[in-house]
Amino acid sequence: MLAGAGDEPVLAGLPERVEAMRRGALLTLVDHGGDPVEVPVEGVDAISGQRVERVRLDTFGWAMVCRS
Repeated sequence: MLAGAGDEPVLAGLPERVEAMRRGALLTLVDHGGDPVEVPVEGVDAISGQRVERVRLDTFGWAMVCRS
């Protein structure tokens, strides 16, 4: 439905159960269930301050990544 409206996904290629939200440079990822999953995303982990190229989301887990 959104694709027809011309809106782009926040992060393409995510599993259906993973939600991505962005506010400015901050990207929040939430796994709404299922097995743990790794998501390729480059940036800085907002909690640890470490540079990342991917994040692992445990079942019902979340991550916040600062992207420039």
